[in-house]
Amino acid sequence: MWEIPFESNTVKRTRGTVSLRQMQGGTVGWDFYIISRDNSSLDGKDAAFAKVVDGLDVLDKIAAADVDGDKPKEKIEIKKISIQ
Repeated sequence: MWEIPFESNTVKRTRGTVSLRQMQGGTVGWDFYIISRDNSSLDGKDAAFAKVVDGLDVLDKIAAADVDGDKPKEKIEIKKISIQ
């Protein structure tokens, strides 16, 4: 696994923001997440680096999945993603 130094930014954590999770020791690795609804409590935390601009309907379907604790009951797999 690779790690890079964490760099804070002022990006607002709004629906569709993509962030790398900050790890102990002030680095970020490969764990990322997409914000499904505005969440200002995450502003300045983790490393926001992108924004979903198309396909938010898919994000809504993922967010609506039944969960057991913090994991979906059924496997959710991203089969294709385009980055520009």
